[in-house]
Amino acid sequence: MLGAIYEFERANLPERQREGIAIDVEAGKYKGRQVKKIDEKTFDKLYAQYQSREINKVQFAKALSVSRPTLDKLLKDRKNSPKYLLNIKASSIILVGFF
Repeated sequence: MLGAIYEFERANLPERQREGIAIDVEAGKYKGRQVKKIDEKTFDKLYAQYQSREINKVQFAKALSVSRPTLDKLLKDRKNSPKYLLNIKASSIILVGFF
């Protein structure tokens, strides 16, 4: 009997959470997590060091004050960004553009 009540409560928990968040958003109390701002010049400088293997991902992430998964997301976004033009020359790829 207690198991059924527990399952019912667990099923309703996300719904109640969404309702509470919606109420707070309307009231202007809930803003979500703040977006982390990263300086483009710093990122580009560290990215160049990372590409030349002077620093590894852990050092890169610490220098930007972000976590490794966040750095991985930034690198993936940079790789898939339409802002970059790919110039292919003799088996090397040169990224041209800005982040």
